[in-house]
This record gives sequence, structure tokens and C-alpha cells, in this order.
Amino acid sequence: MRSLQLMLRGALSVLTLAAIATATNAQTASPKPPAAAPAPPRFTPTPEQLAIQAASEKDRQRVMDELGIKELRPGVSGDASAPNPANYDEAKADVYPDVPDPLRMNDGVQVTTAKMWWDTRRPEIVELFDREIYGRTPSRLPRVMWEVVKTEREKNGDVQVITKTLTGHVDNSADPKIKVDIELTLTTPANVKGPVPVIMELGLSKEVIAMLAKRFPQFAQQAGSGPTWQQQVLAKGWGYAEYIPTSVQPDNGASLTEGIIGLANRGQPRKLDDWGALKAWAWGASRCLDYFETDKDVDARQIGIEGHSRYGKASLVAMAYDPRFAIGYISSSGEAGAKLYRHIFGEQVGNVASSQEYHWMAGNFLKYAGPLTPGDLPVDANELIALVAPRPIFISGGATNGDGWVDAKGMFLAAVGAGPVYRLLGMKDLGTTKFPPIETALIDGDIGFRQHSGGHTPGPNWPTFIAFASAYLDAASSGQGLVTPPPGLPPVHLTAEQDRQRMLGLLGLKESDLRPRPDSDANSPHATNYDESKANVYPNLPDPLVMKSGKRVETNLDWMARSREIREDFDREVLGRTPNSMPYIEWHILRTTNEKYGGVDVVTKRIQGRNDPRTSSSINVNIDLLLTTPAGARGPVPVILELAFNQDFQSATSKPLDEYVPGPWGVDGKPVVQRGWGFAILNPVSYQADDGSRLTEGIIGLDNNGQPRKPDDWGVLKAWAWGADEAHKYFETDHAVDAKHVAIAGHSRFGKAALVTMAYYPGDFAVAYSSSSGEGGAKLYRHIFGEQIPNLVGPSLYHWMAGNFIRYAGPLTPGDLPVDNHELIALCAPSPLFIGGGASVGDGYADPNGDAWADPRGMFLAEVAAGPVYRIFGRKDLGTTEFPPAGTALVSGDLAFRQHSGGHTPAPNWPYFLDFAARYLVPEAK
Repeated sequence: MRSLQLMLRGALSVLTLAAIATATNAQTASPKPPAAAPAPPRFTPTPEQLAIQAASEKDRQRVMDELGIKELRPGVSGDASAPNPANYDEAKADVYPDVPDPLRMNDGVQVTTAKMWWDTRRPEIVELFDREIYGRTPSRLPRVMWEVVKTEREKNGDVQVITKTLTGHVDNSADPKIKVDIELTLTTPANVKGPVPVIMELGLSKEVIAMLAKRFPQFAQQAGSGPTWQQQVLAKGWGYAEYIPTSVQPDNGASLTEGIIGLANRGQPRKLDDWGALKAWAWGASRCLDYFETDKDVDARQIGIEGHSRYGKASLVAMAYDPRFAIGYISSSGEAGAKLYRHIFGEQVGNVASSQEYHWMAGNFLKYAGPLTPGDLPVDANELIALVAPRPIFISGGATNGDGWVDAKGMFLAAVGAGPVYRLLGMKDLGTTKFPPIETALIDGDIGFRQHSGGHTPGPNWPTFIAFASAYLDAASSGQGLVTPPPGLPPVHLTAEQDRQRMLGLLGLKESDLRPRPDSDANSPHATNYDESKANVYPNLPDPLVMKSGKRVETNLDWMARSREIREDFDREVLGRTPNSMPYIEWHILRTTNEKYGGVDVVTKRIQGRNDPRTSSSINVNIDLLLTTPAGARGPVPVILELAFNQDFQSATSKPLDEYVPGPWGVDGKPVVQRGWGFAILNPVSYQADDGSRLTEGIIGLDNNGQPRKPDDWGVLKAWAWGADEAHKYFETDHAVDAKHVAIAGHSRFGKAALVTMAYYPGDFAVAYSSSSGEGGAKLYRHIFGEQIPNLVGPSLYHWMAGNFIRYAGPLTPGDLPVDNHELIALCAPSPLFIGGGASVGDGYADPNGDAWADPRGMFLAEVAAGPVYRIFGRKDLGTTEFPPAGTALVSGDLAFRQHSGGHTPAPNWPYFLDFAARYLVPEAK
């Protein structure tokens, strides 16, 4: 009942909410109401609603006082006979013709490249919207634990579906008096194989819709007789979800000390640049997407978002601020949504700044209802739409006679004004600057628009949006045709050799089809090649800047398309596919210790991440992590995360940290904390064992319900990279960590995993150190020196890679690989990367005085070949193509390399990496 009350607390105008509710399910254009339509029932506010109104007005006055504003311009009226009627004359609308140029930076410089947009202009626009319009989303927000309340198998129309009712429990330990539970339902087709695209609507709950329809039956009668929007979506093979924004934040100013805004502020009033309800509702939408990423029935890469009216505004904000949403349907969003503030037609800034709506926005926004004007706004809605680029967006409105309040032309003009950004990023704009006749669908570009002839409803444009979205969402491609093993099967237990032989059988291979595995010992009769003159057997490297079509990559936008091709090849042939849906990980601090480390007072946390215990699987996954940060830090600090060998992790956690001495394959954290940074140690084998006999355990086994892998399933390197990403998600919640400045480091097999992490989780880590990663890491497969592919597919290592990779040890060769590891390095661009190795004599094992098995020259050559991609982004490559003498540090660019004169160890290069990393791990000013 409490959630129902929260929804109704925003319903100060029940007629408006009723229109939204029934419009959600309208399918065809609503006819114009007859002249003699019966008057709606008289609305009388309840005492509770009057109290909410009074409290909202009081809080709004508090904001005005903080701004030093005594009076605001009143909002316009939709009643043409009122003293202050809204303008509906287009000839009078162009009061403020100077709309901000999204491609002109604050200093007046014109944006001419995609790099300038991403690196400089887009962040400028985001900052202005954060400060002046929508408010700043807090950097630290509580985690959400999702619960499947019930699962029902039912029918919608002629389609069998599975509907899950979900609740996202927001951690309210910061203020237990404030409870926030996100309400979400998810419906997917029952008889499909693999995950499907999903369209998520922001709307009212079924209970509220039913209550309003009962009280106002004329609105319920507006629904057409055709298929509902949900049925139209199901007809495409997609799923749908319905998220209730008011379960996250009530829709009134009196409740700004409640909901997620109140929880973040611990029940205190907002500051002037704090987020408003639109940002909070968008935050809730993103948390729903977090859940979708864990649900095996959902292709989380193909999530569309739809909202109408105020929820159209929130959907647009969600699209602008969360790049994971693939496509958006923004219906009748009007002022504070897709409509230009400067287009004085219909609803105006004064209305949004009123006591009924001000809570949607930042407090600072009130300035623009007096003494400032819309012409003083530093941004406008064209720039909000531009923040969505290059993703597709469909903007919709109704007829002026019925939906004039939202100003369809003002939204069209904003879409036109966003077009230059879409074109800059290689996408298509609306295709016209002329406002089209009503009912004209502009859907040939990546910005879509249509004004239907009905009223304030999304219904008539649903078919057009679905036609638009069909160019981007594809149910048939979701899941790549793979079927996840059903739950309930007993876990399979095989030895590594049994599992490897099973995989050979799936590939149609026998052991005799594979090339012999060379020995690392140079004195062995079966030694690998250590003669550089014999290494260049396969000289034709794939060009990372030539697409499969033969087109040359010229811009970083072209690179986005090319990188997808490269990842697909790595996923299918080399590393395997990371599952679409992964389990939710709960983090627990097991103990906290104040101690000394390297002469620095530090706080050390022993942390463990655990998969959601409510999953039906008997397989449990634990991620073991140690985090040490300076005790006297004045704010969050940069952190270096080491992917450590198990013996090092166990040693570090079994004694005072100051007594810990890493083994030869580990690194010393003391110089890290002495720089004022934090140092973290992750134990990758805690969540996926380094053993082929345990592929039906750990995170790979959990995903496969204890069943063996398919040929293109992910291997252990990808699984270890997933755990590093999960550790970074923890860092985002720890107040001691500056999560924007986290580095990752790994040696040998964990150097491979660190490189894979950088390539597949862009944006997580600011800089990386990949030490002696060799074959399967930074070394060119085509450089036949040291370790070779037959070694990687032997019984002791094959589990690192996808099953398909075995084929390249016979009958295929390294020259047949569609990719090579210079392209894995290229996937890290533009993030800085330091690659290190030891001496080219001695294998590091039989002869511990060298590191030739890892092939330092092969890693250097791969880094050189990745350089052109870094240059595309305006970054610096190694600066040379000549292999440097041992001990030479190439660290002036964003790609760095050093070969030390020792053996198979990361230690000699560690100080050089720390100096290199210092250029990028710059803590924010506090």
C-alpha cells in the first residue's frame, strides 16, 4: 500500500495523470473530442494532497531564498481565456532565436572532429546541464539488490510469455527511515532460444491505472481496439518491461527528503545543484538496466527506453546520461524534455519552475524563470538530444489541437539542432529542416520524428517507432543462436584431459591433427625457436585499420565499427564470448585493519564478492580482494589493482601487510602507497580456477549451470577479466577510492588477463601494466619465437581460451587467425598501456635468467602495429619501430615498452610503470 501512496502523492492533477495512464495503452490515433464532450468530474484535493502542495511551496520558497530571488514569472495557462494564456501562434514563438551551437565550445572554438566532441565539448555540455538544469547525480549512491518476487507463465494476445515481477531493494543503511524499492516487471516471449531485445516503458503501476480508469471511465474508453504496444513489441520477438519511476522518487516537492534523493541526502534538503526527480527517475531506469544485464532472457545490449510526457523527459535524460540504452522513444516530452526552451510555444520555463514541477529540476533552474530568461540558458534541448548521439532516438508528439502544450514543432527544431552532432559522428540526421505535415514519418535517419493527429498520447506513434527501431534491434541475432543449458542438470565433473578431448571431438579433431608442443628449454631436442631470423614465418599481419569490406578506417568513428569486427573475431575464435547476463555480486568487507605499510599509515580491507545467494545454482562464486589505502588521505585516492598469483594473495592476507614480500611474479605495493595512492590485490583463481578440470565450477560453471563449455564459450582469461571489472564496480562504491583513476597490473598469465580487461572493459581502468604476457597476451601469434599456440592448447593451458582456438594448433596455423594481438592492444585505445618483458635469452623457467619464452620482441612488434589506432585517437604511439636495447624505456607516448635484463618477473619494470602511470592517475582536486 505504501508504494501506491507514493505514486498517488504526485497526482495533484489527477486528470493529467489519468490521461497519461490511458495514453500508455492507446494504439491508434485518438479522435478529436466532440464539441459537446461531457465535462470531466470535478476534482477536489484531499487534505493530504493539500498538505503536499503546501510543503512543496515551502521548499520551493527555500530554494528561491537561497538564490536571492523574490519573485518568479508565473507559468502560462492552457486556458485561452486566462489572464496569462500560453502562446499557440508560431509567428510569436521565435523570441530567442540564438539557440546554442552544440559544436561550439565554451571558448568559441568550433568542434570539427569526433575526438573534440567526446573529449571536450560533450563534457562541457554535461556539466552545464548538471549545474543549471537537471542537477548533479551524486557520485556515491547505494547499491540495489534485485529480488524476483514472482514468475508467471501467461499469454498476452496469442503469445506465450514469462512475466517476472521484480523489486530492486536500495541499500538504505545510510538512513534506515527512508525505504526505496524499485518496482519493475519484465515480460519475455516464452518460446524463444536465447536472450531477446527489450523495450522498457516508464509509466504508472497497474494499480494506479486501474484506480484512475475506475474514477474516470471516459479516459479508459480512449484505448483503441488494436493490439497494445506490448503486443506490437512481442510480435517482433522482443520483450517488454514496465518500470515505475515514482517507486524511486515521489513526484512532488514535499518528498524531496524522501525517495532516492532523500536517501542520498540523508533526509536533508537539496543544494542548488543537486539532482531533481527527472535525474532520479533516470537513475532508476539505469538500475533496471543493471538487472537486465544479469537476466539470461534479456539481451542487455539491445534495450530500448520509452516514456511519455514527464516520463518522456526522464527517458531522454536516461538516454543522454547512460550510453547503455540502445534506442529511445521520447513521447510528448515538451518543456524540460525534447522541446527548445527558447521556442515560446505551449508550456514554458515558468511552468516547470512552479511548485507543481520545480522538483523535476535542479534548484538553479529556477533562475531562468526570473530574473533570467530562457535566452540566458547556457544550453538548450538540442544539446540534450545531441548527448544521445550516435544512438538512434525517436521523438514524438500529437496535434497542436490536443497536444499543443508540448510544442511538437519546438521538439522538431531541437532534433534538427542536434543533427550536426549526429553527422559529425557519421550518423544521419532528420534529413530536413522543414517542419513536416502532420502524420509524416521521418525515420530514414538515426534521429526519427513524427507528429500524429491525436492528443497527448504515445499510442498512435507506437507502430512508427517499432518500424524505426527494427533497423537497430534484432531478436534473431540476440545470443548468437546459443542455448544456455537448462537449470537442474547435475554438474559435470571431468578431468582436464577428458574435457579437452571432448572439445576436440566437438571440433572434429584428433590429437594427431595438432602440431607438437615445443619445449621452452633451449637445450631440449624439441625446443621452440629462439632464432629471430627464423621467426617471421607469417609476415602478413591483419591491418587493424582496414574493415572486412576493404574500407579504410579514417576516423575514430570508423574505428568504432572496425573494433566491433575485431571483438567478434576474438570472441568467436580466440577468447570466447562473455555471457550476456551475469550474476549480481554482493560485496562484503570481512575485516578492516589499521596498520603500517612501507612506513605509511594505511587502512587495509579484506573484501569478498559473492554471487547472489538466491540463484538456483549450487555453484557459489567468491571474489577475493584486498584493498589498502592511506589512512590520512583527504579524499578518495587513485588505486593500482594487481591481478596476483594465489600464493601471493594468501601470503598478503595471512600476516601484517608490512611483512608481506611478494614472490618473483608479484609486485611491491609499498612504493604505491608511498605516492599517496592505494594498492589492491585481486585473486583471480578465487572465482575461476586455473584448471581445465574445474571449468564446470567458478563463474564459467555458474553461467553454464555446471555443464561443459561450447566451442565459442568464454575461457578463463575472459573470466578473470570479468572479475577485474567486478572489482572495479566495488571501487565505485568505496569512498576511499577514486574510481576514475584505477590502474590494473598483471604478470605472465595475469598480464594476459590485464590486457583482456583493458580491451573489453573500456573506461574502467585509467592505465595498465601487462608484464611478460607473451602468447595469448601482447605477443604476436604470427611471430614464431618462444611460446606457441600448441602450448596454449595443451592440457595444462587450453582452458584459458575458447574451444575454437584449438583449431589454430592444427590443421589451421597462426597465419589463418582472423586477428592477432596487435589488434587486442588496439582495442585498448585510447587508454595508456605499458608492456614489459625480460631478457631475450633464457626462457624464465629452465633458465631463470631470461624471458625469451614470452618473446619481448614479439610483444614490441604487436605494440608497434597497434600504434596507428592510437594515432587515430590523437594519442602517441611508441615513437619508434626499431626494437630498443634492453633497459631502454620507451615511455614518452601513450603506448610504452621496456625490456629489462632479468628473468620472468615484473619487478625490474615496476618503477618505470609507476612513473608512467603517474601521468594518468591524477587525483581530482578536493
